[in-house]
Amino acid sequence: MADYLIECSFEVANKVGGIYTVLKSKARYMKEKYKEGYFVVGPYIKGKSEYEFEERDSGNFKKVIKSMEKKGIYVKYGVWTINEEPACFLIDYSKFMEKKDDIKKEMWERYGIDSLYAGYDFDEPFVWSYAAGILIEELRKIFEGKVVVHAHEWLSGNALLYLKSRNVDVGKVFTTHATMLGRSMASRDDFYELIENGLKEKKVISDDYAKQYGVLAKHHTEKVCARECDVFTTVSDVVAKECKFILGREPDLILYNGINVNENVSMEDLAYQHNINKQKIINFLISYFSPYYPISIDNDPRIVFISGRYEFKNKGIDLFIDALGRLNEELKMEKDPKNVFAFLLIPSGINGEKKKVLENKLLYNALTDSIESVLPYIKKELINKFNKGEELSFRDMDSVLKESNRISNKLKNLAKQSYPDLCAFELNYDENTDSIIKRLRERGLLNRREDPVKVIFYPEYLSKADRLLSLDYNSFVNGCSLGVFPSFYESWGYTPLECSVNGCVSITSDLSGFSEFVKNTEYKGKKGVRVLKRNGLSNEDSAVLLKDMIYEIVYMSKGDIVDEKNAAYKIAKLCDWKVFSNRYFEAHEKSLG
Repeated sequence: MADYLIECSFEVANKVGGIYTVLKSKARYMKEKYKEGYFVVGPYIKGKSEYEFEERDSGNFKKVIKSMEKKGIYVKYGVWTINEEPACFLIDYSKFMEKKDDIKKEMWERYGIDSLYAGYDFDEPFVWSYAAGILIEELRKIFEGKVVVHAHEWLSGNALLYLKSRNVDVGKVFTTHATMLGRSMASRDDFYELIENGLKEKKVISDDYAKQYGVLAKHHTEKVCARECDVFTTVSDVVAKECKFILGREPDLILYNGINVNENVSMEDLAYQHNINKQKIINFLISYFSPYYPISIDNDPRIVFISGRYEFKNKGIDLFIDALGRLNEELKMEKDPKNVFAFLLIPSGINGEKKKVLENKLLYNALTDSIESVLPYIKKELINKFNKGEELSFRDMDSVLKESNRISNKLKNLAKQSYPDLCAFELNYDENTDSIIKRLRERGLLNRREDPVKVIFYPEYLSKADRLLSLDYNSFVNGCSLGVFPSFYESWGYTPLECSVNGCVSITSDLSGFSEFVKNTEYKGKKGVRVLKRNGLSNEDSAVLLKDMIYEIVYMSKGDIVDEKNAAYKIAKLCDWKVFSNRYFEAHEKSLG
């Protein structure tokens, strides 16, 4: 068993993408296993790191830090300020960038990494991870016992290559969460066909593709790390195929991405919270649409959403919109169609909320506050009058009711156009050029009164401080009926798993890593987390299937919805880090030989 684990990632105390979530969410189990022998290494980024890092007395590491300073590398020691507070080294590599050309030359001569024409997006993590390798070499000198170094992605891979080249006695685990070249090529319609054919012919992809897509240095680094590490891992069976074809090595282990399931939260608790959170979303919808025309909220409206990075094809945003357009046309033919409200939570460049959207929300809040102020009075008057045998008079409430009517009329007067906006925020670029807005218009999703499917593009991260929805992401998910994530490329896919742990039904695609796991559960991708077929189908055929899946859930009874939510929550429990962390420990042990 390892005595020390050093995890190295450019996303330690540096929120950039999904790896940050992986590291942060599983830290509890790493700390429990390795106790004071668990360390994380990340980059020091002035003006950002301070928010998630607290410097502490370096104690036994003073000599190591001074030794690093002599080499022009400045290291801060402290804790990453998440719940577990793991011991943390952050490396300020800014001055060390002067050695960039020497480092690139060494890695070319040793490993054939061609980085001659690479830019700063390659150079900075490459130099930082080389410095991380030097730091780990110094730490190894004072650590007594077995040490494992776990590097995540090509950005930290240079640390492993440095340690390998100096014969430093550590176990070396490398995880690629998605290959650099695969992510770049995924927009190709023949991407998966290319992989399947390559594997059948037992070929490895040509580096010419990496040149073509401008990722040669990153691809080379990743490929060399996969070859030189002791244990090579990835996050799903889907990416494992990709690795074999693109990197030339089949992963030794699959390290699934887990989630923390609160054992003290039951489905009953989630159902209670769902009612509260759904009402908050409905209140926002009323403020958004009612100034223009009345909306039906009495027939249990379905609230669906998609979320993730603005990768229009890779995240399946295009397919989601296409399916909604088809659903809108089908529901129009229903005698009494259900309203479907669809949110697209896709962050983009914004200049704040649209003025009229914010005004409508603030006025709606004022209206509800005004009405709620009357309720205690009405209750008291009713009881008093009933007790005295008198009739109730509303004369004393005239001023309050007049104020409520004044606000209500002002809300309606704000509606100057024929239908509500598609986007709740002012984009910091021409809205007419936005891919989401254009696709919504092309598919007839215009928020007209006659449209059963109404859409809101919400290009901002959710938080309780948000002036519109005023919900954090997990609360919003809990309040929704369905999360839809029909990705064309998704190495794992946290979003449907986040739905499950919050008691929300979801749809993922068979091209995501998570789908392979789900299909091997008792629910087979047909309940709780449903798997949409995309592999081998055209966009049009997949859009029809997705429309049918959403339609089924829209008209599902409350009892069936509850069954679906229970299934989703049980799937989340199967993915608890309490279970999945054992795969990490297995990789660490395997690296020690």
